[in-house]
Order: sequence, then structure tokens, then C-alpha cells
Amino acid sequence: THIPLIRHVASFNRPVYIATGLAGKDDIGRAVGVVREVSNAEIVLFQCTSIYPAPHSSLNLNVIRSMSEEYRLRVGFSDHSLGSFAACLSVAAGASIIEKHLTIDNNRIGYDHKISMIPGDFSQMVKQIRTVEEMMGKEEKVIDQHIQEAREQMLRCIVASCNIQAGETLTYENLAIKRP
Repeated sequence: THIPLIRHVASFNRPVYIATGLAGKDDIGRAVGVVREVSNAEIVLFQCTSIYPAPHSSLNLNVIRSMSEEYRLRVGFSDHSLGSFAACLSVAAGASIIEKHLTIDNNRIGYDHKISMIPGDFSQMVKQIRTVEEMMGKEEKVIDQHIQEAREQMLRCIVASCNIQAGETLTYENLAIKRP
């Protein structure tokens, strides 16, 4: 909502990352419009809930895809929830960048440390996100080599269910559908 700052940052013509934690739809549209007016900089919006820690019910991950479609921009997720579950789900919801707080000690003073991950957990989260990305696959239905091999073994075909004499009429009774 700090339009002079957004205008100044956009003037560098470098990527502009905008957290939307306290912003309404009008605020987001205004910020995106200012950046587009000032430069050709890449803009990335971040779905964010500015509560520490953010309850699961407040994360609104579905807005990631809708913001991406509405503004035609990449959308990330600024995760203030505990653990890695929400970050992984945000990737499935369309997030292309994750912002997660990191600390060396969750017991340090300050609200960020309580919601932050220690390095080992952070590393595990990155592995989980890479697995989610792999699982999400492509947006088109693809028959790869493994599926093609399975198709050859499992797709059903019409076979005789008994001996059929030459000239005999094919019927439901003398035909069956089976896997090869």
C-alpha cells in the first residue's frame, strides 16, 4: 500500500516481489498497476497471511491460482504457518516461489523465531516440495514409456469366451472383454 515505495522499487527495473498479507483486492491491483506503469520489471505476488503463526484456516491457498490468472503473474506463498505442510500444498495450488522464515533457534526472542524452521527441517521441506512438484507433473495428459508398457498389458480387448465355429454369429455369450 506504500505507493511511493513501490514506484521507487519498480524504477530499478528489477524483479518486484509483493507480499499481499495485509492487502485487499484493490490494494493489489493498484500496486501491480504502479509497477506496470513505471517499468517492465517482473512482478511476483505472494499470498500471505500476516498472523504469526498463521492458522491453517487463514492461509487461503486457493487464491494463489486465481491471483495468477487475474493478474497474469507468477504467484508465490509467504508461509507464516508452522511446519512445512502449507508450503508443500501451496506448490500444488500453483505457487512458484516459497518464502519461509529460517532460524538457528526457535527459542530466540521475537515472533519470527517461533514460526521459523531450523536448517534441517528447512532442508526436509525443500525435499518435500520437490516431490510435490514431481507429483504434480504436467498440465496435459501424457502417455510415457511406463504407461505405454502398462497399456499393452492391461488395456482390455475382445476375445472369444468359447470355441466359435466359422460362420457363427458373434454374441455377448461367446465373446468376453479381458486383459491380454
